[in-house]
Amino acid sequence: MVWKRLNDHGKNWRHVYKAMTLMEYLIKTGSERVAQQCRENIYAVQTLKDFQYIDRDGKDQGVNVREKAKQLVTLLKDEERLREERIHALKTKEKMAQTSISNHNSSYHHHCICVHVPASSQAWPQSSGEEDLQLQLALAMSKEEAEQEERLRRGDDLRLQMAIEESKREKAKPEEGALMELSAVDPWGGPTASTASVDSAGPSPPPTVNAPSSSGPWGTGSTTDPWGHRSHVTCRQLG
Repeated sequence: MVWKRLNDHGKNWRHVYKAMTLMEYLIKTGSERVAQQCRENIYAVQTLKDFQYIDRDGKDQGVNVREKAKQLVTLLKDEERLREERIHALKTKEKMAQTSISNHNSSYHHHCICVHVPASSQAWPQSSGEEDLQLQLALAMSKEEAEQEERLRRGDDLRLQMAIEESKREKAKPEEGALMELSAVDPWGGPTASTASVDSAGPSPPPTVNAPSSSGPWGTGSTTDPWGHRSHVTCRQLG
């Protein structure tokens, strides 16, 4: 699992860094076989000295991985230093185990049960099976942390996507209003539909004026000669 984590992509730089931290802990406090295996596969650690990843904010997140890789390579190549580091780490682990065990109290059904285990038995694995169990426990804890970070990352990505969609919708609202206003105005200055309907009817006709009566006050009517001469006809008054 540790070697698999070391080959993760740049965006999973946290997994790589935690795997290297776990490896350093196992090298210093675990079996000597762990250190031997790491020496045999030191090339996998050396390649991480060139690890690169720049996040969206422009921050170099690969610097921690590169520094940790340099420290591990130096430690694995220097056997004397590794021996001293192991002695110091095991003593520190023994002190911490002794302190935690002496202060450990567990409650079950309101009864206090104090357990005291020799610190030496906690510092060193009693068998190869116990050593494998400790390694599996450490790997399980690392895997659980990685899965938790992945869930948090997915939640952040989902919230970011929702914020982007909301921003797009807010931006689209004023644009739609502006388009509706522009559609109501004729860019060529033509009349609106209501004005055009009124203009198409044309102007109202002039008032009708009745023509004057063809009879004069004396009962005299005038006729028109088809040859252009006007003749007058006088009607005699009867009786």
